Amino acid sequence: MQLSVEFGSFLRGKTCRAYYELDVCLTDEEDEDKITEWVNPDMIIVCDPDKRKANKIVGSPDTAIEILSQSTMKLDKMIKFNKYQEAGIKEYWIVDPVYESIDVFILKDGVYQKEGTYAKNDVLAVQYFEGFEINMEDIFG
Repeated sequence: MQLSVEFGSFLRGKTCRAYYELDVCLTDEEDEDKITEWVNPDMIIVCDPDKRKANKIVGSPDTAIEILSQSTMKLDKMIKFNKYQEAGIKEYWIVDPVYESIDVFILKDGVYQKEGTYAKNDVLAVQYFEGFEINMEDIFG
């Protein structure tokens, strides 16, 4: 929840928006009848307002964030990781509330590269938003 507060505060008044648990089609297919696959990330950042369609996002978000749980670990670390990479999502975060850490992956030449793992005492500089830093202590308390 605290991560959404950080993004919401930073993005206030900007073109980019944070969304929570919306259905996302990772392709640009406009005809919903032709969309065969939807994903439902825990949180996304979308900078193109044209991608918002009613209560859905059609097209790849700029950033996807998943919160790990025992039941979603394989899905988030393997299946969604590969889908998001293939869809060209620039930045993918995997948040582990048990170990109080965030793994950040940046898309470079079509492949995710691990930018870093951030823990409770770190400051995470958000790559695609200049001047946006998150004090990890604020996230994990």
